[in-house]
Amino acid sequence: MANYSVFGMGNPLMDLIGRVPAERLARTGAAPGTMSLVDAERAAQVAGGLRRHERRPGGSCANTLRGLAWLARLAGGGASAPPVMTGMVGGDALGRELARRLAAAGVASGLGTHPHEPTGTSVVLVTPDGQRTMFTSLGACRTLAAGHLDRAAIAASACFYATAYLWGPDRPEGALRAAAAEARAGGVPVAFDVADVLVVREFGRELLDWIAGSVDLLFANEQEARALAALVAGGTGGGDPVPACAPLAGVAPAVVVKLGAAGCLVLERGAAAALIAGVPVDPLDTTGAGDSFAAGYLHAMLAGGSAAQAAALGNRVAAAIVAVDGCDYEAVDSSAVSAGGSVFPPTASPATSV
Repeated sequence: MANYSVFGMGNPLMDLIGRVPAERLARTGAAPGTMSLVDAERAAQVAGGLRRHERRPGGSCANTLRGLAWLARLAGGGASAPPVMTGMVGGDALGRELARRLAAAGVASGLGTHPHEPTGTSVVLVTPDGQRTMFTSLGACRTLAAGHLDRAAIAASACFYATAYLWGPDRPEGALRAAAAEARAGGVPVAFDVADVLVVREFGRELLDWIAGSVDLLFANEQEARALAALVAGGTGGGDPVPACAPLAGVAPAVVVKLGAAGCLVLERGAAAALIAGVPVDPLDTTGAGDSFAAGYLHAMLAGGSAAQAAALGNRVAAAIVAVDGCDYEAVDSSAVSAGGSVFPPTASPATSV
């Protein structure tokens, strides 16, 4: 049995979440729904106008790992292997609080501490339509290096998981490459979420080439998938999402395209495709929707579920999290994600072959 369910590598951040009118977001100049890397001064400027905000442990990977721990508790897996997170925090009060809150959520710590850099933060502005726009100051996160990796923990995990927020200059790309290579060498499957279309636009071909040789399970939302598929096919990525994203089928053994309220598209074995129906919901806050989908999918996959079952649970968890304020699993009505009284095995939503 693995010592850890998922070995997650990411940017451990403290999220500062505030609800703002659309005009307030417009004044920042940021496109709604995007993530911008900023310095600490700019992050403080964006946060300065908030009348009130909530503070939660965040970062895309941490959100997914917290979701996995929460799902394990719902499934009655008190003795099951926990997820573990690696990344760098600062040697400050915020870093200590972040580590404590992740541990309280059931995430084992593989965090390192930098003595001089501050703990990273992400200012999350949520507009009335539920859309979230992030201003992230990475701080200590940038200092994660291959030498910090716990290779024994990677080998003792059932799956390795990371996102493309680690990709690029001034980010821990080297550590990501080393960890994924270590996982694959040890027979540990690699799951990877594209996470932000801006990463594709900046590093598209380089990122795509790495995915093709390193990733077993690829997650992308529709915008990210279209951008990657256009690189594969040399097209524009326009039109119906099924043919537009189909070129990704050969990029990784399994590709899951998140389509929001429409559900998701699953591509397997280089060709097969199925549309898994979404779950109707009135969104309050989309913070962590994609991260929560990954948590649901990975939970079901590691429990032995099929791709359709995993996608169905991912859809339910994502729908449940957007119905609450912030990526707060404890605020979710557990009946919204369970099926037949349990989290898994779930009753799959109708799968339409395409």
